[in-house]
Amino acid sequence: MLIYERSIPLSAEVVPLLEVYFEEQEMPPWSIHQNVLTGAYTLMGYFEADEAAEAGYEALRAEFDFLPEVSVARELQPVEWQEAYKEYLKPWHSRSLHWVPNWEWEGYLFPEAAVAVRLEPGMAFGTGSHETTRLVAERLLDIKTLLGDKVAALKVIDAGCGSGILALSAYKLGFGFVAGFDIDPDAVRISQEHCALNELPQGAIAFYTAGLPGGLEGRSADVLMANIQTDVLIPFAETLIKAVALRTGQERDMGSALILSGILSKELEQVRAVFEPLARAHGTLRLCDSRVQGEWADLYFAW
Repeated sequence: MLIYERSIPLSAEVVPLLEVYFEEQEMPPWSIHQNVLTGAYTLMGYFEADEAAEAGYEALRAEFDFLPEVSVARELQPVEWQEAYKEYLKPWHSRSLHWVPNWEWEGYLFPEAAVAVRLEPGMAFGTGSHETTRLVAERLLDIKTLLGDKVAALKVIDAGCGSGILALSAYKLGFGFVAGFDIDPDAVRISQEHCALNELPQGAIAFYTAGLPGGLEGRSADVLMANIQTDVLIPFAETLIKAVALRTGQERDMGSALILSGILSKELEQVRAVFEPLARAHGTLRLCDSRVQGEWADLYFAW
């Protein structure tokens, strides 16, 4: 089956506007790629029919009139489409955690004690290349560094799991029960396929289809991850806070955490103003922290 591609060069100034727009869409056919050598940005769209590609670009131009009238069109065989992705998607690592695309796996030099996640990037789901995903991964690594093997006693839930990268990372870092949910059943399917690709035992991670708040109904986690845009985080702030389980007695030193991402740095204080009072009312708050990568920020609460 042919894949129909549309590509448009972008200036760095307009990238944040488009990223916010795509974050708010369910399964957008568009993604933004940055060439690792030149730093240049390109808007890429992939469709099953040329007519759909043309209509898709016209609809996007209706939202963003700064886009050029003409896009570059190509017909790709599936193998060609995979090859096109290789130009933009490279392995990423931080400390012991390594995210490696499938096509790089065999030749990748894994250091001793590496925690490796094998990825088959898809058109509509997270590849691990976005700052918002990496911000959450860094927090998981912080918890692992602090607690070591004790993380096996912690339950993790990934709200809005996308392709399952973060849930897979938590599992491979040694966290205990790991679950993830997404409102899109295709995202859940791809998450499960990633489990199989990484040769995890069947059911090792509990992925299920749900949105907020249904995905957290009757559930709680010691570590709750939510890499979701601001306009979803804020309305469900109370739901997310209440889903973080607080430990008592001798287990209090294990701690509990909420990791929020998908937040534009310019929206950080708005999100903090909503979440911090709720977090303090939830229990004894030990830490409220944030980090920024590019245009994006996270917000981290620990009890």
